[in-house]
Amino acid sequence: MQAITVAAGEVIAGGHFNHVCSAGSGCLNPIPRRKLAGFTTTGSLDTTWHPPANSRLGVYALTAGSGELPVGGDFTKVAAVAVLHFARFGLS
Repeated sequence: MQAITVAAGEVIAGGHFNHVCSAGSGCLNPIPRRKLAGFTTTGSLDTTWHPPANSRLGVYALTAGSGELPVGGDFTKVAAVAVLHFARFGLS
């Protein structure tokens, strides 16, 4: 993990990872998440939000406010959309 923020009632994590693991699972069934992941306040993975970022190094910065989630990092695409090191998601 490189960056963590709270947005729209979820914990959003960004970093260098390609998978996340369920707590206590020993990571026997890793879940693909490329550089960004959302978690509920109880710690469960949000299975509806998983925009992949396409770089080796991934996300370095996250912040939330004013109805949006800006994301910065070493990527050129997020969720198959061409963006150069910066993406912005609307929060609902």
